[in-house]
Amino acid sequence: MTLREVGFYRELRHGHRNGPKLVDAVRQGPHPREREIVGYLTDATTLAAAPGPLVDDVLDGSSEGVAPLEIATDGTWVWPRDLSYYVGRYHVQLPAEFVDHMQRHGWEPRTLTAAELETLTSHPFTRAPRRL
Repeated sequence: MTLREVGFYRELRHGHRNGPKLVDAVRQGPHPREREIVGYLTDATTLAAAPGPLVDDVLDGSSEGVAPLEIATDGTWVWPRDLSYYVGRYHVQLPAEFVDHMQRHGWEPRTLTAAELETLTSHPFTRAPRRL
């Protein structure tokens, strides 16, 4: 099973060093289906989690503890758990392909079976984080 990545912005301590810039994805207004998008991102299955404190908002230093340090998935896509926060607060634009995927699934992430989660444990995101 191959997972497609979204939301691993370079500014995030758990992002990709050469990933897209979060500040470039910020939009002035919300997506027409932003509420559904945030719900989808929030309700997805946790693939990996790190113990410890919550992650802070990298765009606003006064906002601390906005999300757990987790990786979520719907079995097709994988994203950091704080992506829902950035979409809801800053109207971060997601790839149209991912939004279309969520819409095709009725804005409800598929619940993964234990066997599927076990298969996904070989994915790089279940290993040690890149930068912490």
